[in-house]
Amino acid sequence: MNASLSLLEAILNLLQKKMRDSSSNYYLPDLLKQLDNPNINPYVVDGDWDLDNLSGDSITTGANQICLQATPDQYYPAQGISSSPPQIVLSSIQVAGLINVLPEKPNVIDPDSDAPKVSVVLDFCTILNSGLPTTITVNGNFTLSQSCCIPNRGSQVCDSSSSKFGTDGEGTFSAVISPAGQNNQLTMNCDSVITVQPDSSFLVTVNSMIVAIPKTALTISVTINSAGKGDKKTYEKLAEEALNSDGAKTQILAQLQEQLSSDTARNQIGTMITNQLNSILSQAVF
Repeated sequence: MNASLSLLEAILNLLQKKMRDSSSNYYLPDLLKQLDNPNINPYVVDGDWDLDNLSGDSITTGANQICLQATPDQYYPAQGISSSPPQIVLSSIQVAGLINVLPEKPNVIDPDSDAPKVSVVLDFCTILNSGLPTTITVNGNFTLSQSCCIPNRGSQVCDSSSSKFGTDGEGTFSAVISPAGQNNQLTMNCDSVITVQPDSSFLVTVNSMIVAIPKTALTISVTINSAGKGDKKTYEKLAEEALNSDGAKTQILAQLQEQLSSDTARNQIGTMITNQLNSILSQAVF
C-alpha cells in the first residue's frame, strides 16, 4: 500500500473537507440522516439500562422520606426507613442529536503497513444556527424501586428480622448532554483500518469508536407519572437526585458508549465511509 499512501491521504483529506461542507453531497450530518440499520436520527436503544449503587447523602435522605411516607398503616406508629439505595431502570430509550457532528483532519498511522490505520476525531454539537440539534439528548421512561423496612424497636437500621416493604415510582426522564461550559467538549475517536481490494477499491473496517463525554456535560430532569403511597414530588426529587449522582452519570455514559460502539454501529459507519471514499476515488475529483 506504500505506493498508494499519498493517494489515500489525499482522498481522506478531501473527504474530511467535503464532510464539513454543508453544500456538499458528502456533508456528514446528511449522510448520517440516511442511515437506517439502525436509524440514528433518533437512535432507538434496544433494551433497558439498569442503574444501581446510587449513593449519596441526599439520596439516602430522599429514600428515607419515601419509606416514611409509604409506611403501611398496619405498622403505625412505627416509621419505615430505606433498607438499600434506590434501583432505577431506564426503558424506551431514544438518543437524539448524534447527527450534529463533524470530522477533524484524519491521522494516518502505520503508513508502512499494507493496511494503514486511520484515526479520526468527531466533534459533536459544534454546528450552530443550522436547524440541527445543539445538544445530545437521551429520553425515555424510568421506574424507581425503593426497598424499605420497619426497624426493630430501639434500632435505626434494617436487619434480617425487620419487616420489609417496598414502593415504586414511574415517569419519564430527559438527559441533556451539552457542550456548553468549560471543558465540556463532546467527541468520539474512531480508529479504522483501510485495505485495498482486488478491484483497487478501498475497504474501511472501523475497529473502535470511543466516546469522550465529561459527566459535567450531562444534566437529567424527570417527571413522575405515578408513585406509591406518599407525595409524588418526593419521588420526583429522589429520582432526579439519584439520576444526577456521579454513579448514575457514569453508568449512563457507559451504556451510551456501549450502544454507539456496538458491532452494528461500527459496521454501518465503516460501510458508509467505504462508500464515500470509493465515490471520491471513482470521480477522480481530488
